[in-house]
Amino acid sequence: MIKNKTMATKDTLLNPTVLDILSKESSWTPLADSITRKGCHCQNFHLDHKFIIKLFRFSGDKPPADPWWDQEHQALHLLNGELGSPITHGYIEFKSDGFTTIYLFKEMVSGNTLGELGQVILKKEQCAEVGEFLADIHNRKVVTGDCHLSNLLIRNNNKLCFIDFGNARIYPRASFAYGLIASRDLQKAKYKCANLDSALSQLIEDAYLSKLNHKPPAILHLIVRGLAILHQKIRLYRGKERIKSLEELEARKEKLK
Repeated sequence: MIKNKTMATKDTLLNPTVLDILSKESSWTPLADSITRKGCHCQNFHLDHKFIIKLFRFSGDKPPADPWWDQEHQALHLLNGELGSPITHGYIEFKSDGFTTIYLFKEMVSGNTLGELGQVILKKEQCAEVGEFLADIHNRKVVTGDCHLSNLLIRNNNKLCFIDFGNARIYPRASFAYGLIASRDLQKAKYKCANLDSALSQLIEDAYLSKLNHKPPAILHLIVRGLAILHQKIRLYRGKERIKSLEELEARKEKLK
């Protein structure tokens, strides 16, 4: 069992669901390999395919500049299960042996991500749905920050939803910063989900703009879109250069044989 809890929100510790999850810690099953992000060890678990437990551990007591657990909890708390988003049960923090460990608890949404289903690009009929629910999320002043196929899940009712809000940001009003980050969120979704297909990208954008309550300034939208296109072209060029370098390397190996 978790020991030496020195910091925790009162509501989370009194939450019977959290207490039940903690009492079954030995039954937690890892969802994927652990990763290290900005010096923070991260690991996801599930319990009986009903709950997700996110572990974050770092040395000392100074958290990363962007505490992902708090960002995700706040975003999910604001959405409160709407748009198919998971329900959050909060997080707890404790210190032991010079390390700080945080556990975030949220409900698991049943279904499969598009990445798990082997999709590398959105289907045409999925583009409007992605654009619309991305706008619905932005209308609540939440920006996902990471909309790609592995974070898009098809629920049991065949509806798409977004499941990972670890990079989310919340903006209390439609400020310039909100418009900038929301526009970037849209462009990233188009790039990650449409894979440079201009027709699919346009379907996502059209559906998004038709549902958005606060239209971004045209000049801001054009600037972000232009930068996104430039970024895509640079990545495409670098990819071609890498392939060319690998081909040249293989040719040299053949000559040396």
